[in-house]
Amino acid sequence: VVQDGYEMMAGRRLITVFSAPNYCGQFTNAAAIVCLDEDLEITFQQLKMQIAPNLAPKARPCPVIASDPNALNAKADKDFIKPFTGFKGKQPKPPEEDKSQASAPIANPTQPAAAPQASTT
Repeated sequence: VVQDGYEMMAGRRLITVFSAPNYCGQFTNAAAIVCLDEDLEITFQQLKMQIAPNLAPKARPCPVIASDPNALNAKADKDFIKPFTGFKGKQPKPPEEDKSQASAPIANPTQPAAAPQASTT
C-alpha cells in the first residue's frame, strides 16, 4: 500500500498500481489507474475516497515502504509523472460516419433469397 495509489521504481522501469483506496479502512491511501496515450506517455488517475466516519479515527497515512531510497531519484519520478487529462489525439468519429465496422445487409428471413443472375458474356 502506498499513499498516492501508485509507485514508480527501478528508475521508472517498474510501476506498481494499487486499486484499493483506504485499504481495509486502515489507511488514507488513494487508488490509481495507469493511462497510456497514443505516444505511450504515462499518466495516472488517482481515486480518492472518503473514509467512513466510524473508520476515520483509525485510518492513517501509509508507511513509506516501496519508495526509492535515493531522494533525488524519487523526486525525479514525482516530477516526471503528470495527471491524466485526456487523450491528445483526434476525437472519434460519430457512429453514423464510422464505416470501419460496417456489416453486410441482413436478409429478411421471411422472404426467399434472390437467385443469382446468369452471366450473358
